[in-house]
Amino acid sequence: MDLNSQATFMSSVWLILGIIIFLGNIITTAIIWLRKAKQERSKFGLKCHAAYNLLGVDMGYSFHGLILTLMSIVRLTKDGRISEGACDVLGFFQAFSFHFAAVGVLVLQTDKFYCLVKPFVYHAYSRSKSTIPLIVVICCIIYGTFIAVLPLTKHGNYSSKATYTSCMLTWNQNSAFYASLSLNIVLYVLTIVVIFGSLRQKLQLIQKRRKMRVATSHPNETIIFVLAVSSLFVLCWTPNLVAMLVSIFFSEDEPEEKTKAVLFGITLIPLLFNPVVTFAFRVDCRVEFIKYWNYSKECLMPKKIQKTTEACEARTSYVVAVEMNKM
Repeated sequence: MDLNSQATFMSSVWLILGIIIFLGNIITTAIIWLRKAKQERSKFGLKCHAAYNLLGVDMGYSFHGLILTLMSIVRLTKDGRISEGACDVLGFFQAFSFHFAAVGVLVLQTDKFYCLVKPFVYHAYSRSKSTIPLIVVICCIIYGTFIAVLPLTKHGNYSSKATYTSCMLTWNQNSAFYASLSLNIVLYVLTIVVIFGSLRQKLQLIQKRRKMRVATSHPNETIIFVLAVSSLFVLCWTPNLVAMLVSIFFSEDEPEEKTKAVLFGITLIPLLFNPVVTFAFRVDCRVEFIKYWNYSKECLMPKKIQKTTEACEARTSYVVAVEMNKM
């Protein structure tokens, strides 16, 4: 397989992954937003500030999938090549969306950690207006912009000549590379510290409730869900950071392009599985999704097919009920 065929094949792979990431996370974002609006209408004074953190992460994931899709389409229409200008623009937004989501993951986990440590204060916070969500969004934008804009200066660039990857950044000066890596390591370590802190607080809370013989409260599923999202993101980000550290201390050159492609693919895993994790751990989101899915089927499906489907469902329910009575 020649280089052009390899570039076309990899662009097709990234295109499929980009579409899945974009559609999955944009649907998740819509469901969370609808759920947030319903909760605030039904419970007077409730603000659901934590939903903004989750929305920020999902929007960052979906935007990353959209940019990956556009980048792959451009490469496929240009025989595996992409102009330097388009590469700079798409590479910037790709790096921006990933680091925007990285800060969002830290904030999301910190929010739940605060809920575990100061539950009464957190309850008061969720019942009052606050500018904290706006401040969080601004911080995410600033961090993502700073990391993404560095390669657009003389310190680096987004390579448009790659075969296995699309517009991956390369560094011309070590100082910029060290600055970017240092900030990412700080963000990475802080996220790990908060994850372990939340896990420790949750285990202590469970032990206390067992001693007092008190049932586990409802927010348990939300805290476990956030731990799953944060842990998956950190776990898949680890190989990339380790490879960067190895290139500093044990090698003078950056990792090869094939290695970068593999590392990039690993970082896409949490983006791919985020909708699955959301609907697996969040019963409310799952119920909301099923409700809107059934509503869309009623609107789009012809009436004859609807009646047949309803009859089949009724027959299935009857058979299940009969079998249960026999047992």
